[in-house]
Amino acid sequence: MKTKALSFKAADEPLGCYNRPVKLSLVIPMRDEAEAFEALAVALDALYAQIRTERPDLAFRVILVDDGSQDATRSLAQSWQQTTALPSQILSLDPGRGLGAAISAGFDAATKVEAEFKVEAGAKTGDRHYLATADADLAYPLPTLLPMIEKLEEGYDLVSASPYIPGGRVEGVTGRRLWPSLAANAMHRFRFGNDKNASRCPHTFTCGFRVYRAALWPHIRPQAPGFLATTEFMVRALKRGARVAEIPETLSTRRAGQSKMKVLRTTFSHLRFAWRGPRS
Repeated sequence: MKTKALSFKAADEPLGCYNRPVKLSLVIPMRDEAEAFEALAVALDALYAQIRTERPDLAFRVILVDDGSQDATRSLAQSWQQTTALPSQILSLDPGRGLGAAISAGFDAATKVEAEFKVEAGAKTGDRHYLATADADLAYPLPTLLPMIEKLEEGYDLVSASPYIPGGRVEGVTGRRLWPSLAANAMHRFRFGNDKNASRCPHTFTCGFRVYRAALWPHIRPQAPGFLATTEFMVRALKRGARVAEIPETLSTRRAGQSKMKVLRTTFSHLRFAWRGPRS
C-alpha cells in the first residue's frame, strides 16, 4: 500500500495549527464520496467557525484520506482546500485498502506531524493532542465533537458517540442495516465486556464517530483493514484498560452517495472477530 500526501494547508498564523495547548486532528476516510462532499465541506467549515468561537484554546485540523476513489472525490477535496480557512491535509491510499487502513494512515500522519513539532518548536510534553474520526456521510453531527472532547478532559481515554444508550436514537436507517449493527454490538458487549466494571463496557463497538487520546494510538492499531477496524479499536482499548465513555447521539441515514459496506461480508468478519478476538 502506498500512502501519498497530496497536499497540506496550514493555518494562517505563526506555527500553523500547533501553537495552542489543545490539539484536535480529525481524520475522515473517503471513498467515492463526490455526491456527499459538498455537505461535508459545509459542515467542516461550520465546525471550524464554532471551534474558533467556543474553544479558542483548541487547534483544529482535518485530515481527509482518499481510499482509492474512482469518482471526483479527490479533486473536490483539493478544490475545497484552496478556499477553506480550516487547516487541512489530504492523503491518498493507492490502491484503496478499506476503512481501517485509511484511519490508520490518518492517525499516523497526525501523530508524525505532532512529534516533529515537539522536536522543532520545543512544545511541552504535557500538551494535549486528541485524534478523532468521523464518517464522510455525516452519519453523526460534527458539533458533538466538542462535548466529546470535554469528556476526554474529564479523564477518559476514548469517547464514542452512541445511538444505543438513553438519549441516543436512530433515524431513517433501514432494518437491513440496523439489525446487524444491533446484533454485532450486543455480541461484542457480551464477549468483551468487563462484568466487574460495567462502566467500562460500551454499548456501541461499531461507531466510527470517536475521539481518542493520541497517546493511546500506538497501542490500539488495528490489523483489520476494513469496517471491522472500528470494533478492533474499541476492544484493544478496553483490553489495555483505557477509560471509555459514550455520548448519546442520533445516527442518521446517508443522504447522498452509497454506503461502501458489504453487509454480509462485514457480518461474518464480526462473527470471526468475536470468536477469535484481536491478534496480538
